[in-house]
Amino acid sequence: MAINREQFTRAMGRRYDDPNIPGLGVVKLQSLTVREMSDIRASLRTKAGEIDRERLAKIDALVVGAAVVDDNGQQVVSDDDVMRGFFDQLDAGPWACLTAAVKRHTGWDCGEDWQPVKAAAKN
Repeated sequence: MAINREQFTRAMGRRYDDPNIPGLGVVKLQSLTVREMSDIRASLRTKAGEIDRERLAKIDALVVGAAVVDDNGQQVVSDDDVMRGFFDQLDAGPWACLTAAVKRHTGWDCGEDWQPVKAAAKN
């Protein structure tokens, strides 16, 4: 039996996960909506349509910032925090575990091919 509209509607609620990240402890993650992921991708371009290299360089941090929330579901790290280097001094071991957990939970890597974006940024 194929999926129906009601099943799609049930899937539209936000999901949460509480992975224990070595070196950080328990981190609450929220899923991202299709719109939120689209907004993150769109933020990689300037108003003139050019690649924003600074934002592209922080793409993982932007996704992590959007997904990490407190117990009330409020983002812990803002987009502005990320761009000001909030995660820059974090130990790379816990960072690798955190980004992997976020990508698994949000599905960010599913079907993503950033090679064309990266190639355009080099030109």
